Amino acid sequence: MTGPAGVAYVYLVYGMYDCLNVVTGAEGAPAAVLVRALEPLVGLERMRADRLTVEARRRATRTPEGLDAAKARLERTPDHRLASGPGLVAAALGIDAS
Repeated sequence: MTGPAGVAYVYLVYGMYDCLNVVTGAEGAPAAVLVRALEPLVGLERMRADRLTVEARRRATRTPEGLDAAKARLERTPDHRLASGPGLVAAALGIDAS
């Protein structure tokens, strides 16, 4: 987080959630903001697909039944909740630590 302003920094939290920070300060001085939520306006279907990709990596969805349950939950998720937390922002945008 000490690089030039505008650099994205992605890291894993609790061993399961990718989070997105953006460097905001002068180079050499650690300063960044955590992107905690987004208001999705376009690309909603892509966000749902990217969220499902992240869900598919989790142990609970490794069976066909678990994946179907995850799909059903995601279909019921209101648009404004697709990126309503730090881990969900990265998932909805298809961002991971790789």
